[in-house]
Amino acid sequence: MFKTKVVALLCVFGVAALTLAEEEKEKDKKGDDANVKIVKRAAEAFWGQDKPNLDSAKKVIHADYVLRTNGAKGRKIGVEGLAKQVELARAYFSDLKYVTDEVISSGNKVTQRWTVTAKHTKKVGDLKATGKTIKFSGITIHRISQGKIVEDWTACDYHCLLLELGVKLEKPAEVGDK
Repeated sequence: MFKTKVVALLCVFGVAALTLAEEEKEKDKKGDDANVKIVKRAAEAFWGQDKPNLDSAKKVIHADYVLRTNGAKGRKIGVEGLAKQVELARAYFSDLKYVTDEVISSGNKVTQRWTVTAKHTKKVGDLKATGKTIKFSGITIHRISQGKIVEDWTACDYHCLLLELGVKLEKPAEVGDK
């Protein structure tokens, strides 16, 4: 009789623990879904039209937003700074299309794999406009707090972008070369 009650009690605790675990997973999933929506709204605000929509962007990007690219130290650029970068990209590249290829969400972070295609129509530094259509990709990890993106880590394939534009890249010197 005692064993039966213990087993029954353990089963109840197990079901309760399993139910709580499932409720936590569902709660996390809802949080993940909300964070994914924030990232999608940000992409639409910046890349969904010819010019960034600052009103929409301010709803999903924190005023003290920090951008980190390809391992560089983070810079606090805010919504306006991010909008200027998007406008600059659009100034040099026409027909710019930003496509989200994949999104993975966990906790307060959303990882987004993306691809950009565009036509190089304006001189950049010493590089004359080539008229070439380019395609390059990257990954951005967005950190979200209180319903806004506060920080991004972005890694892009600038090497392939330069090659597509016809830039001749030299092989780096080997260690010990003079």
